[in-house]
Amino acid sequence: MQMLREAWNNDVLLSMASSFCVGLGVGIALHAFFIPHPWAFLPLGVAMPLLWAGCALIGRAEVMRFERWERREWR
Repeated sequence: MQMLREAWNNDVLLSMASSFCVGLGVGIALHAFFIPHPWAFLPLGVAMPLLWAGCALIGRAEVMRFERWERREWR
């Protein structure tokens, strides 16, 4: 449990996870351009939660970075 808490408080890991989620979401959303129209909403429905998760993770990383700066742990 401690390792999970430490990973949740690591802004670099959160930023990497955010990049992965956003990249995967954009990649899946781009598939909507290459499949027939009735099926185009399926990849968009999968991509939206991934994009939302990526934005949430980068927001959490920014909060952690700001808190670390306030505590002066960056030295």
